[in-house]
Amino acid sequence: MQSDEPTKSECWCGERTCRREVETDRRGVFRFELIAALALGVVFVFVLVGGLVKPDDLYRAWFMPILGVGAATIAMSTPAGGGVVFFPTMVLLGVPPVEAVAFSVGAQAVGMGVFGTFNWIKRDRSAILPWAVLTTALIGGAASLLALFVFPIVEPRPLQLTFSFFGLGLAVYIFYGLRHRLDQSTSPFRFNRAMLAVLAAVGLVGGLLVGYIGMGIDASLFFALTYFFRIDSHEATVTSIVTMGLTAMVPFGVHLLVTQDLPIDLWLMVLPGILFGARIGPWLNHRLGRRRILTGFGILLVIEFLMTFTKQVILY
Repeated sequence: MQSDEPTKSECWCGERTCRREVETDRRGVFRFELIAALALGVVFVFVLVGGLVKPDDLYRAWFMPILGVGAATIAMSTPAGGGVVFFPTMVLLGVPPVEAVAFSVGAQAVGMGVFGTFNWIKRDRSAILPWAVLTTALIGGAASLLALFVFPIVEPRPLQLTFSFFGLGLAVYIFYGLRHRLDQSTSPFRFNRAMLAVLAAVGLVGGLLVGYIGMGIDASLFFALTYFFRIDSHEATVTSIVTMGLTAMVPFGVHLLVTQDLPIDLWLMVLPGILFGARIGPWLNHRLGRRRILTGFGILLVIEFLMTFTKQVILY
């Protein structure tokens, strides 16, 4: 008879070389997913009955759950989260960049802020560095409001260029990390003045980026923790996921309630895919290998930069 007591198991990060052991509680393994799926069903009914979207709009967005699965898988293996997938995909589909940003923060507020955070608390809460999350998310949320209301950018060209240059920098750091094996760093987290100053800077810059392009604070935090302080990459990744999810809730609320420029039909349809992807993402990462995913992802970021730079600068 199978025991319901917590047992030691391999890390949930999907990295084959990771030797981190975590306690897994086998009781109610799918309880959260079932509750979340029920809650999504209620939201769908409410939105349809309220006339916020039409059934035809949802039918036309049939492919969005697939995008959610892919973004959730990327979020499990890269320091960029799902935003690096959502923004360019929405622009490619013809969604205006400002609405693409609204969609990105909306998807991540639920996907990383709710689904991702709960899953990591359940699976490996010791990987979350609470002081790093609290400091960075508070400053980042305030900085995102500065980007939206005080120093707004509404023209599509600078938004796309900002995203592409940030993506290129992220790709460079991904290749650097693979070459120098930053994933093997294991320095402990120490919350001192130097750490506070760095986290404050990350919160300010990353929060502005979240307001402008719907991502950035997660990758910035991962870079700071692994490069300057040599924090374990698994802890840095999980902490950045939670931080991004909490930070995204602020601009998401603004886009949903104030500016009302969130494409609700696309946002709703991507959420089931994110929920499902959060469950199968680690398995896919384990099967494919984190280094392969990171390498392919870095190449895609470089290609996206070259395409956007050519279109927006050379051919503009």
